[in-house]
Amino acid sequence: MYDLALEDHGSIFLFAPVSPLGQAFLDETAPEDAQFTGDAMAVERGYVGGVLDAAAEYGCVIFPGSRFSCPVLEEVGDASN
Repeated sequence: MYDLALEDHGSIFLFAPVSPLGQAFLDETAPEDAQFTGDAMAVERGYVGGVLDAAAEYGCVIFPGSRFSCPVLEEVGDASN
């Protein structure tokens, strides 16, 4: 089971919770000034690796490219392991 879906929108990526653990991760770790669209946190490309690392440390499993291809996972490593 996955906890967060990662969607690539070019310069912006969306981390959308798909489980209670994914929601808890966003609730507890998102910066005060984080931007959300619906329940998904918007992250600039340059910060995706840090969020992936934090999500993995939190115990989240990432579903890459739920709606779009996600080449950034190849750049920073798959944090879903």
